[in-house]
Amino acid sequence: SRRGTGVQCQRYGGGARRGRARSTRGSPRILLVSPRSLIVCPVSPRRSLVPLCAPLVSLPPPRVSLPPPRPTRVPLCPTSAPRACPSAPHSCSPTSPRVPPTSLSCPLSSPLVPLHPACVTLHTPKCIPRTPLVSLSPWVTPRPPARPAEHQHCRHNPLRDEWVLVSAHRVRRPWRGQLEQPPTEDVPRWDPANPLCPGATRANGEVLPGTPTPAPRPLPCVPPRCDPNFFPLLQVNPHYEGTFVFPNDFPALQPDSPAPGDSDHPLFQAAAARGVCKVMCFHPWSDLTLPLMSLAEIRAVIDAWAELAAELGASYPWVQIFENKGEMMGCSNPHPHCQVWASSFLPNEARLEERTQRQYRERHSVPMLLEYAEQEARRKERLVVENEDWLVVVPYWATWPFQTLLLPRRHVLRLQDLRDSERDSLASIMQRLLIKYDNLFQVSFPYSMGWHGAPTGPHLQEDCRHWQLHAHYYPPLLRSATVRKFMVGYEMLAQAQRDLTPEQAAERLRSLPEVHYKQRRRDGEECGV
Repeated sequence: SRRGTGVQCQRYGGGARRGRARSTRGSPRILLVSPRSLIVCPVSPRRSLVPLCAPLVSLPPPRVSLPPPRPTRVPLCPTSAPRACPSAPHSCSPTSPRVPPTSLSCPLSSPLVPLHPACVTLHTPKCIPRTPLVSLSPWVTPRPPARPAEHQHCRHNPLRDEWVLVSAHRVRRPWRGQLEQPPTEDVPRWDPANPLCPGATRANGEVLPGTPTPAPRPLPCVPPRCDPNFFPLLQVNPHYEGTFVFPNDFPALQPDSPAPGDSDHPLFQAAAARGVCKVMCFHPWSDLTLPLMSLAEIRAVIDAWAELAAELGASYPWVQIFENKGEMMGCSNPHPHCQVWASSFLPNEARLEERTQRQYRERHSVPMLLEYAEQEARRKERLVVENEDWLVVVPYWATWPFQTLLLPRRHVLRLQDLRDSERDSLASIMQRLLIKYDNLFQVSFPYSMGWHGAPTGPHLQEDCRHWQLHAHYYPPLLRSATVRKFMVGYEMLAQAQRDLTPEQAAERLRSLPEVHYKQRRRDGEECGV
């Protein structure tokens, strides 16, 4: 106020009216007028001004009706505190300026703000319900109803306890960025210079005699090839006819690595890291990937996975089986193969899934991914393929465009716990999924995949019932064989974001045929089409 003559109002919320309110001595002064409420400032005998909010019933309601904001818990009077409202008939009869606070009551459902006696003036209601000070103006355009297929929204990933931004409308934006080279299909079936082929020398710096390709010059940081502690001499692959497992010639983990010393500061911590790295070839032919193999050959791969998981899991807490397929995913050799790393520690992803699955079972008394598989099997909107033992879905929280999650219907902790029939059905559903992947853009579909199961080693004797075996597939392609999804910028600095909904991705994969496009081409050529 300015010397008791009035109060200059400020525009608030788009619906306030600016002006100078005239008042007489001792009468309430209007501070703010909006379409839903006004603020008055009753004058106490001590001439102290305390703003109150009262409903303005004479003004028309706005066109848009939104729930009021969460009420503040700060009372209008600093000398009092909020209290419950007794069930009494509402009345707004005048009160004395000295009415005690305990006599102020209101049957309204909104919380009450008790008033100090010094703040109450004549013709003031006994109690003032909290009314939003800011209301939408009558000319505000109503918002359309939310449609997840068109409007951006966030989805929670309970397995990683993080959020994903879904912006389906961005998939229509024009693309003038980097274009990838489609994977080449001209891969020789057997190459003597390929270190993964049968009978070839592995990639430890040695080559077969008579091969015109010279051995690469080792980097200064690489130990000499003659040192048997690092690289054995002249390792030649046998002429294998099925799966073939051998130690990685350039392992990221070694079993006898020394532990680092103690740190003198909490910001510089290090821990021991020991383990074993192995490579497993799926097939002796370099031009045959998993979707082109027979069910018996895929079943042999699954049996080898389970055998390695049991063998290495007897000593190491975590056994990670993973496959990087395609140059786009960093694969250095086109020969069909995967890697198996066993570590003396739980990696970050394992520790994260251990925590989230344990917490979910403690709260809901059921394994997270077991219940999730049941829900997705019932809803079917993100289902890609299924059979009697397994189902593949695009997760509700998927980050990559055509990311999928492979889940068993039964509660299974580890790969080695699968029954014989479940391994057969796993080979079938893997083949169906990977054929759909290749048929999406009619290329050898790149991806990174891996199995997650309950920890092993010392954890074999612990209660791991909160775990559920599952496999992740992370393919990078977005629009075509040449346009991929980049996890940069916002994804690196804020949170993951995807350009189409998981439901749209699942529908595209689900509608694809389960006959490989190469087989259809061969059939068409044989028929003269």
